[in-house]
Amino acid sequence: MHSVNPVRVENSFHPAIESLRQDQLHYDPEFWELTYGGYRYLKNASSDELFERHEQIATNFRVFGTAERLAWPVSNVFSAWYWLRKDHQLRYEMRLRGLEPRLQLSISTKDVLRPMRNRDALYGEVLFRFSRREWLERTLSEGHLWLNAASTFQDASLGAARADNELKKTRILPGDHTKITLRDGRTQPIIGDFTEWVETDEYFILCTAADYHPYMFTAFQGSDACLVVHDAVKFAERMALAISRQFPKWDFGETLMHYYDPRELANLNERVDPVQSKRFEYTYEMEWRFACIPSEPVTSDHVELWVGPLHDIAEIVPAGWAGLTLV
Repeated sequence: MHSVNPVRVENSFHPAIESLRQDQLHYDPEFWELTYGGYRYLKNASSDELFERHEQIATNFRVFGTAERLAWPVSNVFSAWYWLRKDHQLRYEMRLRGLEPRLQLSISTKDVLRPMRNRDALYGEVLFRFSRREWLERTLSEGHLWLNAASTFQDASLGAARADNELKKTRILPGDHTKITLRDGRTQPIIGDFTEWVETDEYFILCTAADYHPYMFTAFQGSDACLVVHDAVKFAERMALAISRQFPKWDFGETLMHYYDPRELANLNERVDPVQSKRFEYTYEMEWRFACIPSEPVTSDHVELWVGPLHDIAEIVPAGWAGLTLV
């Protein structure tokens, strides 16, 4: 018998198993509890952190807790199984402490309607940018792009979806499973948990999403439209050309963001980079990032680019597209 009641999902793990050639154990709540007992990564987290973490998991489940996401493997952050496992192990930790969860997850059976879909899941060939229509109209007609300095996002007034420290990323390693070896070979004991971080210098970013979900209009406050870029390759080429003309010595790149759990390593080789990584509470944004790294320090809080009209590769759809109801 499970010590925590699992979320009811029927027998829907077979497509996920086939996608990564895993076995049924990886989708078994009893197995999740067994593995957590051997690596109790939330042991030293405060009660407040546990409740906050549960809210973050529930927010992501609003986007990924759908039947179509059950076909994705449990190791993929965009899978429903990934979040079901995180939820179950969190509630198991609460049970060990005698705490009562305030939230309960449930799978949505509704399809997510999209104005356009990538051929391959989150491949990045179609991109979505949620914002105010007046700004998106200018992007569509003039190719005007506003890239914010990474440091400007460290501002709580921007709202939960936008506010983050984009120059510094932190994660916490369980002290019971972490060793610090001194130069003389001695091992330094750890009391509690070990915090590590990585920092970088200023850079500039334009954020888009690699998939569409109506919750984005709610998450990104003030958004009443979405720019759908049908040809992301051409869009990136035009950005690269504009940057090479305006900032010829700057580095430019694009990437699907790497989302990491600050409390649990995905694997022993997982690396966190401020330009390419974000904590797992932001996963629902499915960010496809365009980043410019200056060749020398700059003081501006943004840069503006003009890539030319985008009517041939993009269009604007309103909030509530195809009769979708925002939640």
